[in-house]
Amino acid sequence: SRFLTAIVHPYIELLGGSKISDHLDALEYGLKNGLIDRVLTGGMLGQLLLLSEGYKLGEPTEKVLREQDVDKKARPEGLLTASFVYRLNAIYMAYQDKFELPIDLAYIDEQGNRKEILVTDLPKEGIPFLIADNGTQTAEKYASIIKNAKTVFEKGPMGNYKKPQLRQGSEIPYKAVAQNISFWMTGGGDTDVLNQELGLKPPHKTLAGGAYLEFKAGKVLPGLVALDK
Repeated sequence: SRFLTAIVHPYIELLGGSKISDHLDALEYGLKNGLIDRVLTGGMLGQLLLLSEGYKLGEPTEKVLREQDVDKKARPEGLLTASFVYRLNAIYMAYQDKFELPIDLAYIDEQGNRKEILVTDLPKEGIPFLIADNGTQTAEKYASIIKNAKTVFEKGPMGNYKKPQLRQGSEIPYKAVAQNISFWMTGGGDTDVLNQELGLKPPHKTLAGGAYLEFKAGKVLPGLVALDK
């Protein structure tokens, strides 16, 4: 409940991963109510916001975005469904000064090597490789911002950490959180797995990700109502 009622500022959310639709309500609620000071983006959230800024990422990356988080009624085109993109962009444009987008990106080339490219150097048609991590410059920038924070919430890795070449974008900011922040929390799933693999020990973690995100969105949870009684 401290993330709603007694946040120590500056409060930063480090948001990545692929399950973006899960935390839109919580993100909007936190920004609207002045709870969140900065949002550091990576994963597919960062990619979608770069698209909203007019950058082209390339067909391999956009194909994955279309295939991710598909819902036949709500998101038939996955994360590129027009209505979903419209809502995300509306949140982004309303609170644009709170967001940090990747300034460089990483992918694996034909030889299996990690390569990085500045966002400003992306060609008009994007690149013919799957973008799968934030670049080193972004990671270092995020780490620098994190050092000035008092509270951090982590939800989703910055890239495909399961491949060693694509772990750097998450490892650098995650370690900055562990080294500098006394009160931080993880959102479960891959976020907890990666912290464990890096030898980091979050002081707080949620084992009920969906319910906790509803709570962070200001929604009433029946279980908590019952406890109050």
